[in-house]
Amino acid sequence: MPLGAKIARDIFGAKGIVWPPEARAFYTREFADASVRTSTAFANAASVPFYAESGNYGRNSGRFGVGLNASVSQNVTSRIDYDYKVYDHTTVSEFGGTLAVRW
Repeated sequence: MPLGAKIARDIFGAKGIVWPPEARAFYTREFADASVRTSTAFANAASVPFYAESGNYGRNSGRFGVGLNASVSQNVTSRIDYDYKVYDHTTVSEFGGTLAVRW
C-alpha cells in the first residue's frame, strides 16, 4: 500500500488554457516474497528438472514523479508524466502521455 503525497496547483494561461503542474512522492512497502524459485521438467525427461527464479527487485520502493496537464476546454485535455521508481537493486524510469477528447 503506497504512502505519500501529491501536490498540484492550477495555473491559468493565455487563451483560457489551464496548466496544473503536479509533483508526487510515494513509498511502497511490499509484503510479498522478495523472489520466488520454481522447478519444472519436461514430461519425456522428468528426472532432469530445471529451475527458474524471479528477479529480486527489493521489497520496498520509492516513486517520485512530475506531471503537467493542459485543459484547453472541458472536452479537450492532454497530459504528460514522468515517474522515477527506486528499488533496492534497480531503478525504473517511466514517461507517459495522454490526449483526451470528449464529445
